[in-house]
Amino acid sequence: MTTYASRLECSFTSLSNDSPYIYQRMFQAACEDLASISRLLGLNPNDGGADSILDVIQELFDEIEALRLEAFELRNKKVGEL
Repeated sequence: MTTYASRLECSFTSLSNDSPYIYQRMFQAACEDLASISRLLGLNPNDGGADSILDVIQELFDEIEALRLEAFELRNKKVGEL
């Protein structure tokens, strides 16, 4: 699988800068990457949009923060038992 950057670079080198197709290819590459991200996050890539992706990322950050807090509390409890 190629990355967005490599596909974009390929688009720029294979088409002249004044070509109207370059924007279509850039948009297509961005949509493909968003679909890949959606699949990795367990979302339906056909739903589209960044909102659902951002919501899942925020949930992951919240979960990480909750785990950090839990680990901190456990560590403090262990220190208190010593």
